[in-house]
Amino acid sequence: MKIKLARLVIIFLLAGVGSFAGATKAHAAPRLNLEPASITVLNNATFELRVAIDVESNQAIGSDAVISYDDDDFDVTGVSNGGFFPNFAWANDPENDRLEIHAGSFQIFSSNTGAGTLAIITLRAKKSSGSATVSFRCGPVSPTSQILSTTGTNILSCGSLNQSTITFDSQTQPTNTPVPTATPLPTATSAPDSGNNINPVCEGLSVNKTSGTTPLTVTFSCTGSDTDDDVNYAEFTFGDGQQLSIEKNIGAKGTISTTHTYTITGSFAASCRVRDNNGSFSSRPGTCQKTIAVSRAGTTTFRPTATPIPPTPQPTIGTQLVALTTITPTPTIPLTSPTPMEEQKEEKAFPWASIGVGAIILTGLLLTWWYMHKKSPPLPY
Repeated sequence: MKIKLARLVIIFLLAGVGSFAGATKAHAAPRLNLEPASITVLNNATFELRVAIDVESNQAIGSDAVISYDDDDFDVTGVSNGGFFPNFAWANDPENDRLEIHAGSFQIFSSNTGAGTLAIITLRAKKSSGSATVSFRCGPVSPTSQILSTTGTNILSCGSLNQSTITFDSQTQPTNTPVPTATPLPTATSAPDSGNNINPVCEGLSVNKTSGTTPLTVTFSCTGSDTDDDVNYAEFTFGDGQQLSIEKNIGAKGTISTTHTYTITGSFAASCRVRDNNGSFSSRPGTCQKTIAVSRAGTTTFRPTATPIPPTPQPTIGTQLVALTTITPTPTIPLTSPTPMEEQKEEKAFPWASIGVGAIILTGLLLTWWYMHKKSPPLPY
């Protein structure tokens, strides 16, 4: 009995550890959250919802948060950048009960990791009883909430999204309470979503200048196309904190142009994207990005110049001939035959060689005699 009980305890612990590990792994996916998840508000009162983003260790270059709400329940009075991405834009479409938030770095080799705040939404309650929800729009429909990786792939799972429940209180907030408002960017009129919309494509961004001194006025031309709708909107980000949206129907393919004046110095990453009449945005590929370098007026760029090296003088043909004729020849010793007097001196030279040979022969004879004399017995007398 004790053994069976011990086995059951071990199995229970292993199952708990496995469930915890599985939950941790599932929680590690990139996600967007609305905070707080529930709140009670007074009629006519303003309140804030925070759009939190957590991409974990993934590299993210941008995110779109498409919020669904009921215009009969709330008024969207403003949206501010939460600071997770430097570039930010939003567009409210109360007729379709939709709020679009777009944020990103929009710079080459620039991405974010970890968690932070994508945006802060300010709403005003329009009811005194009941409850309502604010949620993310996500799925095959467009526009949809997404988190883009450095490859432009959506890494957001719709199953990781939550919603916020707002309960309305019967008390009424005084109407003279100041309500902070924000002027949203111009929005394009969206046609009903068919569910099979194809996103438009940003084909290129051209500029008439890429560098200059302040104030520098640059003309930007954004070209876009769409296979199933018309392009009627272009959004320009100039990189210096300024952004401009232009609503203009250019058909299935066309160009929308504008000008911008840079009054500060630096290197600015400008970009653009387009939107179709179904409310779908394009991405910002490298062809729709430009770098504008702005310097202070009156300054010049120093470019060091190389000091020319004088060529080595080469002698002319005439000079070479003169040099050849002035070479001093090496003196040589002439070979001459000996004179008769020198021959006589050589003949009268002392015969040392002959004397040496004779001395050797004499020494040999003496040694032979001595040896024979030593071995002989004494003579008898």
